[in-house]
Amino acid sequence: MTLTAYIDESGTHDGSPVTVIAGYLSIPERWAAFEMEWAGFLEDLQTDHLHAIDLFHGKGSFKGVPLSRRLDIGDQATMIARKHAIVGQKCLP
Repeated sequence: MTLTAYIDESGTHDGSPVTVIAGYLSIPERWAAFEMEWAGFLEDLQTDHLHAIDLFHGKGSFKGVPLSRRLDIGDQATMIARKHAIVGQKCLP
């Protein structure tokens, strides 16, 4: 069985009070299903990417979008990732 992990970090720059690492692990078939669902999700949002920093700060594609809607979008994105992952973990120091 082949497993692939997608891992990202934030807050490793000087002056950041918090560092976060998140990752998801799954098999190729589930990642393929994720990619299809993710593409539809982004299409519904009328964007070609989702950066959490833009989403949660109301910048870029999410400028002018109410906070409650942006939080809902974040929840939807997390649900899609968790649905297709075998394991997902967030680490805060």
